[in-house]
Amino acid sequence: MNFRPIAVWFMIIVAECVNGLVRALFLEAPLGDRVTHQLGVAVGSFLVIAIALASSRWMQVRSTAGLIIVGALWMVLTFVFDVGLGVILIDGSFERVMADYDPRRGGLMLLGMAVLGLAPFLAATLRGIRRRRAAG
Repeated sequence: MNFRPIAVWFMIIVAECVNGLVRALFLEAPLGDRVTHQLGVAVGSFLVIAIALASSRWMQVRSTAGLIIVGALWMVLTFVFDVGLGVILIDGSFERVMADYDPRRGGLMLLGMAVLGLAPFLAATLRGIRRRRAAG
């Protein structure tokens, strides 16, 4: 099994944690919670795409199916991490975490998760390293 996509996911999570920390320390007070979370999704999406582009060859996943599986894995791992971090370590509220996923409440995390899920496929396509056949 190729563990490189999981290593890349760890890089994404570190970048997202730094993004969240900077947001909380410097932007939340002047801009408010909802706006900073929305801004965080935009910045986080940019970070995810940049990391996926930078690591797409190194991951050694080239089949379309493999890239989609990596994206789905990243989404599941991120959701578990997000819920665990939000509920266990930050404020203990599952409802608060889920508000970030609810577009009716201004949450844009579903958009961020879609970007995350598509990032391996998009990066490989942009870099010209995707194959249609063969598991990879």
